[in-house]
Amino acid sequence: MIRILIWAPHEILQAGLKSALSEESDVELLGFVVSAAEAMEALKRLEPDVLLLDEFCDRDVIQAACNADVNTIVFSSSSAPADIVDALNAGVNAYILKDTSAGLLVSAIRAVAAGASWLDPIIAKRTLQAIADGRGLRACTEVKRQSYTTRN
Repeated sequence: MIRILIWAPHEILQAGLKSALSEESDVELLGFVVSAAEAMEALKRLEPDVLLLDEFCDRDVIQAACNADVNTIVFSSSSAPADIVDALNAGVNAYILKDTSAGLLVSAIRAVAAGASWLDPIIAKRTLQAIADGRGLRACTEVKRQSYTTRN
């Protein structure tokens, strides 16, 4: 059984995540926290396997999760390379975009609970293409910028 704690300050997001996870027999939702103080206390008291964070938040919480041997996932609306790199440098195990399917989110949770790292497929594809082109992560920023300025 995968025990998951979720930092999600918005009620609508909580309801959606609860609904998506309620159908999974191997996932136990321990609850929601809405602040760093609540998260720190809940990490100690509940001992989750996975902490799912709505957006990249408090580095202290991520560090506390790492110290408690809790795998951490950032669930974000940002695909900006700087945000992804910041989160990974802070110690998160996975980064997934909010426009993903419930099935993909659950796959990420299972992978991270098993000790793997996980990166949203859209981000991974862009990053791998940039590396293959010899441009590295900098190219990801260029691709995003072009998508905002190019009109079809």
